[in-house]
Amino acid sequence: DRVGVLPGDFNNTAFPGDNDVVLISGVFHRESEQGCRALIQRGFDSLLSGGLLVVGDVFTDAGGSSPPFAALFGLNMLLTAPAGCVHADADVARWMQEAGFASTDVVAFPPPMPHRVVLGVKG
Repeated sequence: DRVGVLPGDFNNTAFPGDNDVVLISGVFHRESEQGCRALIQRGFDSLLSGGLLVVGDVFTDAGGSSPPFAALFGLNMLLTAPAGCVHADADVARWMQEAGFASTDVVAFPPPMPHRVVLGVKG
């Protein structure tokens, strides 16, 4: 009764307000930097003070060439989706900070999972 799912197009459907947590999972690899920043801002705007934005996806290290799976996945996305790529987790954390998040953190899933989450806490 405390968790809700919002149907719709994540680029067009308004995020409801007063959220404790917003999860955006598996979409950043299909979005440009501009699209990712817009989603981060919409998440920020919909969170209560102290709320948490969780962005889960395949991310590279800074520089974009490692880990190998993420770099190859990024190449695949570049070839198969109009805005496809894989972003560096450090860039996503920086975009969160620039959107106003008080703190950020990056957590890798345990091997062999290639995914990571970037967390932002609204001050």
